[in-house]
Amino acid sequence: MDYYQRNVQYFMNQRYQRIKKLCIGTASSFEDQEFLPEANSLFLTRQDESVLWKRPKELSSNPHFVIDGVSSTNFSIGSCGSSSFVAACSILSNYPDFWNRVVPDLPSQENVISVNSMEDLGIFRFRFWRFGKWFEVVVDDRLPTLGDKPFGVHSKDENEFWCPLLEKAYAKFVGCYEGIENLDAGLILQDFTGGILQHLPLTENASNLDWQYNFFNELQDSKQKGRTMLTSWIKPREVGEEGSETAQGLIIGCMYAVTALKEIKLGTGLLKFFKSSKVRMIKLRNPVGSTQWRGSWSDRSDEWSLISESEKRKMGLTLDEDGEFWLSFSDFCSTFTDVSICGVVHSSVLVRHSWRESYSYGAWQWQTDPYSGADTAGETFLHSPEKYLQNAQYKIDVPDDSRKKLFIELQQSEPRLHASHDRTTLLEIGMHIAKVEENRSFKLRKLLEGGTDYPPVRNRNAFAELSLSKGRYVIIPYTLASEVSSKFLLRVYSQANVSFSELAWRYPDQTCWAFCFGYPKLVTRVRVAYGNNCIKLEGKVANPYVVIGCEGKTVRSKTFKENRNPSFDLFAIFYRKNPDALIVLTVYNDGLLCDSFMGQGTIAAGVDDTANSVEVPLFGRRKQEGVKYPGSLFVDIASSEDINEL
Repeated sequence: MDYYQRNVQYFMNQRYQRIKKLCIGTASSFEDQEFLPEANSLFLTRQDESVLWKRPKELSSNPHFVIDGVSSTNFSIGSCGSSSFVAACSILSNYPDFWNRVVPDLPSQENVISVNSMEDLGIFRFRFWRFGKWFEVVVDDRLPTLGDKPFGVHSKDENEFWCPLLEKAYAKFVGCYEGIENLDAGLILQDFTGGILQHLPLTENASNLDWQYNFFNELQDSKQKGRTMLTSWIKPREVGEEGSETAQGLIIGCMYAVTALKEIKLGTGLLKFFKSSKVRMIKLRNPVGSTQWRGSWSDRSDEWSLISESEKRKMGLTLDEDGEFWLSFSDFCSTFTDVSICGVVHSSVLVRHSWRESYSYGAWQWQTDPYSGADTAGETFLHSPEKYLQNAQYKIDVPDDSRKKLFIELQQSEPRLHASHDRTTLLEIGMHIAKVEENRSFKLRKLLEGGTDYPPVRNRNAFAELSLSKGRYVIIPYTLASEVSSKFLLRVYSQANVSFSELAWRYPDQTCWAFCFGYPKLVTRVRVAYGNNCIKLEGKVANPYVVIGCEGKTVRSKTFKENRNPSFDLFAIFYRKNPDALIVLTVYNDGLLCDSFMGQGTIAAGVDDTANSVEVPLFGRRKQEGVKYPGSLFVDIASSEDINEL
């Protein structure tokens, strides 16, 4: 029994094995009372009396669940089908491991539908991901039809039924068939795989050749590693334009599946070995018909004479009017307006180059008393600076300077039905990511300068891709709206061994134990911005690092190799029981066998000592206390008697 089977949730508390056993015991076919064959299962508002619900055995004399394996091109679409759903199914079919996760126990399901089976049970199960959990959805096999054809998605082989049954299960999952039409292929793929979803507009970089080059390389690398599923579309510019055909043969508003990316050598015969010119190409599939690209590199264009027959064979080039076509990546970026990237990352320790996965469930919870600690609906900084930091906050510790990629996805919970047809019910969500003190354990009360803001979007997900240097960072998920309550899921994937957890709300209140152990009277934030002329006493260049210390607690920076003027950018926060205790800044040289002292400075850092860019000279210690050493540190200081102010 695999992980996904052990941890599956049962949608509407319907358990496949129990229902199947009951049907066998009563010698009856399953009739799903949770998704009845009626108009409410089809549409949100309208009616259609011409739709009839029929079982596969009423539509075919030899029905099968799957015939000769699953094909990514074997789809047709009825009068009410969704091109997004077809595109997602087409891509899913290219990934057997994910297809088998969505469609579990294929032999058993084939046995139910086959005319040779003794079990005429009419029960099927499929699995979808939503909000961090896998759900098993059970349906009967009564399919909506128009003129003896499934009215939505179906196979080109009239005897194959896995796709319309999958569509029915997904319609039940989102609320109704019409609800599927309002979801883009990226969202559907995320529900099929549990992947991280990124929506990327292409128009703003359509003419940026450097961006195109880097973007192509990233996509090609991801596709080769089998972790990226792509769809693209042309966004309608005006009402009524959706569904119309462009002069180049593309359908506006249609979701196209990206099936391949390849860099192709130009030249034929011996010329291809000496000519270095290459063209970056992308292969797409029109999921709803045979209409395809008529521009450069279309099936009958002269450009194909520029490459060899062997190169064509490597590409799998066919010149059939099958809806699948190649075009140059530059034409793709200038013609299509949007691309959806569903990335599925390996998080197993058994997989080489796997990613580390961390996640946390949270909530924006509005309360009338903002000081209760339960009010975590804080809006954005621009709309309400005083409320912004009430949002939940999460810390990430990056262990080194390898600057490996970090993916962060914020996902809001959404109603099962309404989110499928009314996107205004979704909140506008975003996040802010900033570097903080290396030892911070409690929520920020004053926002530090810098950081990166990911503006709010009215989508299920907000996405961030970063490459961070060593240090501690805070993630603040927020909403644009005020006084709202909603749950969210924050997921972090990294190839570095990062740690991830939620920051506590505030420093604990004073208790009777404070009489024995003391209680902070002052909180101080220190930032060592940079060092100036940090060299060894004998004048040689060093490998400096700095340590900030106060009342026995220390925070250390990374080492800067052979650097006279290191940009330490080191933050620390101290909860000080003795306000008279000094903040000690010590610079060391990171040696091969042992570290050596390079000088230290001190700061009083009382409430009245708050300042920016204070130059702190370095001196000796112990017997050489008071002796001036080379170099100085530039430091920012902030202190408060309210220990929860910073």
